[in-house]
Amino acid sequence: MIDGFEVEIGGEKYIVPPLGMAGLKTLAAMQNAPGTENLSAKEQLVETAITTTHAALVRNYPDLQLEDVKERIHAWEILALYEVLPALYSKGGLERLREARKAKEAAEAAETAQAGQAGQPQQTEKVEQAGPDDPDRDAAA
Repeated sequence: MIDGFEVEIGGEKYIVPPLGMAGLKTLAAMQNAPGTENLSAKEQLVETAITTTHAALVRNYPDLQLEDVKERIHAWEILALYEVLPALYSKGGLERLREARKAKEAAEAAETAQAGQAGQPQQTEKVEQAGPDDPDRDAAA
């Protein structure tokens, strides 16, 4: 299995690796494919996202067909693919996306921790004074 990002398609989790040369060739051919000139800009974006993701997925799941991906994918899952797409074009993109996600997670964790502390009363250190019966009274004075 080639390293990549986990995405959910139709309720199943897949690891999407960077595109290989075959995937890049598929995308280049798709741009000039007959019938694409009649698609709206939104339809072209969705088609590109699904086709690009499929082209990458077949590196880890050789039996996965494009029609299967189109049939299984939910609309909200397509939106998640747009976040991953830039990373599919290069190993460097994959690493940058990974770093960005880690930074986002760290920032969210820090924000959550800070919010948790803001809701709690601040604790003050209780200072005990030495009483007349305290053996350390003279040392404290």
